[in-house]
Order: sequence, then structure tokens, then C-alpha cells
Amino acid sequence: MKLWESSDYCYKETHSYNRIGGGKGGIVERAKLSKEAFALKDGSTANARRGGTQEIKVQHDTLPEKQQRKLKALEEERKRIKDQKKAIENEYKNNGGTIDGKAYQRIEDAPEWKNTHGDMIKNAEKLGERAADAAMNQQLLNAKPLKGNIPGDGKQGQFDRIYQDGDKVYIVEAKGAGGQRGTLTSKKDGIVQQGSEKYRDEIIANMRKKAEIAEDFELLDTVEVLEKSRKNGNLEYLEVIQKTDGNKLAPHIQISKYE
Repeated sequence: MKLWESSDYCYKETHSYNRIGGGKGGIVERAKLSKEAFALKDGSTANARRGGTQEIKVQHDTLPEKQQRKLKALEEERKRIKDQKKAIENEYKNNGGTIDGKAYQRIEDAPEWKNTHGDMIKNAEKLGERAADAAMNQQLLNAKPLKGNIPGDGKQGQFDRIYQDGDKVYIVEAKGAGGQRGTLTSKKDGIVQQGSEKYRDEIIANMRKKAEIAEDFELLDTVEVLEKSRKNGNLEYLEVIQKTDGNKLAPHIQISKYE
């Protein structure tokens, strides 16, 4: 779990390998994927999937070979980590709760398991970001990435990717291999989910605050672009997902739009 806190916010990102308990309680605004047809600038049009949600599928074999190789490398890395994690779990099970001769009440307490678990999450994050870059670069050939990382370590309190293509600006939340939407808690609105309008606005406000404190003028330029495009109705909020099927990547990347 990622946790980021300030005087105004508390951000948590959950993952299918490390979910926060508590179910649905407490979230005041959840993300919803749009059921309205949409298209990106190259003319790709979303198609309805189960439940009516619209999505664009970017097939891996339509990507440049370099992008395909990068995704393949992450697929292979993911399999190696999964095999390593499974071996640790089997050792724990077959040796009465011990790993390398040391007993643990829970396997989650073993450093070996924690490390591989963390590696799985890092791989999923890289996979989501790599897939998002590949898909967006294919769909929007002339789009330029904007700086979105706030000062400091970690990725909390910011968007995964931001692109500008003419007057249109695209915020992207990237998910790979079971990644789940995070939540953010603000004093004003309570708990809001990644992908919701309130979450989006809280992150933009946080980016402005951090940019002004750090005198990061490039980041401040990005914030002003976001604010202007939001005001003019030219801001799109997207979710890009690279799913997996066992040890293999699904052969396509999904792009959906948040309401």
C-alpha cells in the first residue's frame, strides 16, 4: 500500500496483491467509466464492452517493435518474480512455517516474501506506465508529455501521465497486472476515488501547492494548462489498463474514459 499524507490530504493506492480491508465503506465519490462513445484524435473510436462501458483496444501487434519488446521484457520479469514468490510460499508451507530455518507466524512477516511482493507491485506499476505510453503515443502521434511529477520521492499526489495535443489535454491513470484505483482523503470532501472528478481536482490543487512551494515553474506551467483546459472543457481523464492472463499479458491495452 502506498500512503501519502499532508495537512490536507491522505492518499492510498491499493493493489490486488495488497488490498486495504474495509470494502466500500467511507468513499463519498467513486470513479465511473463512461458509457458514451468517444474517440481519440486519430479517429479510433471506442466500442462498448460488458456493462456498456466504452473502450479503445490498442493491439500489441500494432505497436512499434521497440514498444512490443519492452512490454515483453516486463512480462518475462513478472513471470520470474511470480515463480520466485511461489517458491518462497512453497518453502514456508512445506517446512512448517519456516524460511531459511527461521520461523514466521505469517508468511507476510518474512523479508523474502515482502521483497518479492514489493517487486510484483513495482513490476505492475512499470507495466501500466509502459503500456500507457505505448498506447497514447500510438493514438495521439503529436501529443507531448507534460511534467506531472511533484517534488520529492514517490508518486503519490500526482497523475501517472499528462499529455497535451493541441487544445486537448489528457490525464492518464495507468494500471497494470491487477492494479486498483487508489483513494484520497481531503478535509473538504472526505474519501474520493482515483478517477472521480473530486479526486482529479484535489490532485491538481496539490500539484499547484507543491509547485509553488518548490518554485517548480515547469510543473506550475502544467498546472496552469490543466486548469485552463478544465475551464474550457478540453480536459479528458482516461484510464489505461494492461491486463494479464496467467503469466501472459493480454494482447491489447484498454483505454477508457472516466465520466
